[in-house]
Amino acid sequence: MSPQFHLFSLLPPELRTQIWLSAFSTPPPTFYFYKPGAWKLTPCSCSLDSSALDFVFDHKVYDAVQLDIPLFFVNREARAIARAWMRENDVEEVEDGEREERVVFRKEFNPVKDVLFMPYDQWEKFACEGVNRGFANDALGRYLHSGVSTIMNLALPVELFQSSTGIILELGEVMEQWYQHLQVLYLIIDPPSDLRPVNDGMKIQPRWNLKDSEGGSFIWNYESRSFDYRQGEETLDPALCALIREISMKLGEELTKNNIIEFETRPVFAVKQSALE
Repeated sequence: MSPQFHLFSLLPPELRTQIWLSAFSTPPPTFYFYKPGAWKLTPCSCSLDSSALDFVFDHKVYDAVQLDIPLFFVNREARAIARAWMRENDVEEVEDGEREERVVFRKEFNPVKDVLFMPYDQWEKFACEGVNRGFANDALGRYLHSGVSTIMNLALPVELFQSSTGIILELGEVMEQWYQHLQVLYLIIDPPSDLRPVNDGMKIQPRWNLKDSEGGSFIWNYESRSFDYRQGEETLDPALCALIREISMKLGEELTKNNIIEFETRPVFAVKQSALE
């Protein structure tokens, strides 16, 4: 039986609120699974040419992630605190009649804070999505204003680069044309077999977080136009370290070409989470 503090209700309201809030923290960067459909065409608002179209990146296409917030169900006071925290962190509650609590907490993808994860078998779709959308029937013969995604964090399985050395060049081209705001490339070591989207009809995915491998990272040095290796607490496998170094160095050519100031490649693990930390 869990211990209870029976005098909690006698504490001043300000202190109780502070204690409730201490149970929450800012959600760490979370994985969101890639799926096609984010690149869209809309009428161009800055052109007198009625046939002109804007390329728009709609990140709301990606499924939301489910969070567990046990405090929500403690009592009315805790629920009020939980809802205030949810508003600050863009978390919303959705009714679900099949669950005992009858509510699910969901958080939509934030292109600046969160991480877009690319499963191994989705790379080609991701790399070609923008180009293919530009050649769709409704785009033929139209003037297209190129769009750029606001995504800043991308995660790819290391095995993707082990399968083909050409992937590094493809990634550089994709960054140059569509994803110029990328600042961190997370390389997933030994992805779990269940690191896959779940199709349950609710468009809500289980929560996966990043766990640092403690193996260091490669930081882009804008002044020298090269990567510096920042040693971590652990030592990476030599072959893996060499691969990550190669990926970083080849991407450096694109970073230099596009005058990118901040960038890093970081080896991490994917960890499934069931509770909000």
